[in-house]
Amino acid sequence: MTCDFLRTRTATVVDIAARVGTTFSKSGLQTSISSVISPILLSIVVTRVLSKVWLSTSFSSFLRIRQQRDDLIPPRLRDHMRCMITGRIKCGAYWSNIPNYEDRTICLACKKNRNIDTIESERHMWTECENNGQNLAWDTAKLIWQKTTTRAWPDVTMGLIRGVTALMFEDDSSKDSERLRILISMTIWAIWKSRNKNTTLDQETVPSETRDTLKELIRDLIRKSWNATRFMEGRKKLERQNAIKTLWAHGRFTDFGPKTGPSVDFT
Repeated sequence: MTCDFLRTRTATVVDIAARVGTTFSKSGLQTSISSVISPILLSIVVTRVLSKVWLSTSFSSFLRIRQQRDDLIPPRLRDHMRCMITGRIKCGAYWSNIPNYEDRTICLACKKNRNIDTIESERHMWTECENNGQNLAWDTAKLIWQKTTTRAWPDVTMGLIRGVTALMFEDDSSKDSERLRILISMTIWAIWKSRNKNTTLDQETVPSETRDTLKELIRDLIRKSWNATRFMEGRKKLERQNAIKTLWAHGRFTDFGPKTGPSVDFT
C-alpha cells in the first residue's frame, strides 16, 4: 500500500514538474520556467507542496478518531506521527553530524544489555531490536487484536507502520480499521517513550516496561473516550457509547460497567 502511494506520488511530482517546466503562452509570448528555475529546485518546490497537501488530508483524518474529542489525542503523539510519516524521527544517522551527540546514533538498549554497537534506525527501533521491548509491545498489540476481531493480525513491517494513516478494511462494521490504526500508532509511541526514557533521560529501563507503557496508553485512551460521553446527551451519547463498545469489543476485551466505567482485560 505504502509503496504504491510513493510510486504514485513520485510520478505525480515528475508529471507536475514536467508540465510546469514546459512553456506557457500569454498574449503570444512563450516563456520557459525551466530557464528561470532549475529542474531540481522545481521538483523540490512541487514535492513540498504535495507533502503539505498530503499531510493536511490523510494525517489529519487519522488524528481525528471518529467522533472523539481532539484532546483525546496527546499532542506529542500528533507530532511523533507527523515526524514518522515524513522521515524526521530523531534517531540513528540524524545525530551523526551533530557535534557532541554522535554517540546517539547507537542503540543504547543494545549497548547496555549486550555491549553491541548497532545503528538505531527506525526499522531497528520499531521492529528488530531485541533489547528495547518492542517485541513484547507488538505481542501485546497482537493479543488485543485477536481479542477484538476475527481478522488475522498483519505482519508488522515498516511499510505498514508508515502507511498507518491509510489503513482501511472493506465491510468494516466492527471498526477493525480504526482499531488497527490506534494499535499501531500507540505501539510505536510506547516504544518511543520507553526508548527516550532510556536514551534521553538516561534512566534504567527493562524490556517489559515498553509493554506496560502500551497497556497504560490503551487503558487511558479507552477511559477518556468513555468519560467524554458524559458530556453528551440523548441519542448522540448512546450512539457514541455503542461505537466505543464495538471498537473495544465489549464483553471480550473490555467491560463497560454502568457505575465503574471501562475495565480492560489483557490476559
